[in-house]
Amino acid sequence: MHQTLYQIALNDSINRLFIPRIKRTIRRHLISRAEEAAISCFAHNLRHLFWREGVNSAFVIALDPGFSACKAALLTPTGSVIESSEFSFNVGSFDKRTEGILRKWQSKLVTAA
Repeated sequence: MHQTLYQIALNDSINRLFIPRIKRTIRRHLISRAEEAAISCFAHNLRHLFWREGVNSAFVIALDPGFSACKAALLTPTGSVIESSEFSFNVGSFDKRTEGILRKWQSKLVTAA
């Protein structure tokens, strides 16, 4: 009788608590690795753009489109990040804040050029 009760309690705790916790931990780790790989790939691709003729002396707005949002960064001619932001392209979500950030960056591009 006690053994059956312990077995039921153990199965319940494994299925309800332990397995979901392990899944969340693994998912968090995999997402972290995927984000690091995406940033590394983005930096690698951007580095090749800076090696091209004509881009070395210009400020650049770098865009990294994703599934849920688009990451953007304003970069100096040497590749240093001045400012970065993230915004969504969903219908109606291109808001005044995003427009303001891009206009501010555009003014920096015009005055710096």
